[in-house]
Amino acid sequence: MIQRIDIQNFRAIDSGSVADLTPLVVLVGPNGCGKSSVLDALLIGASEHCQPAVFSALARQDTG
Repeated sequence: MIQRIDIQNFRAIDSGSVADLTPLVVLVGPNGCGKSSVLDALLIGASEHCQPAVFSALARQDTG
């Protein structure tokens, strides 16, 4: 289980972290506040092979 997230220099997130995560986490906020960026950073960080995850995140960014 992921217990902490640290993100630096990813999209519009200069630096950020969330600690003490529980098994269920809900990201809530207005459009454009970075919820999808956090999810894409998790996808890339948790992927065994990050290249496909990076391409997936970039494709999603182009359509959003």
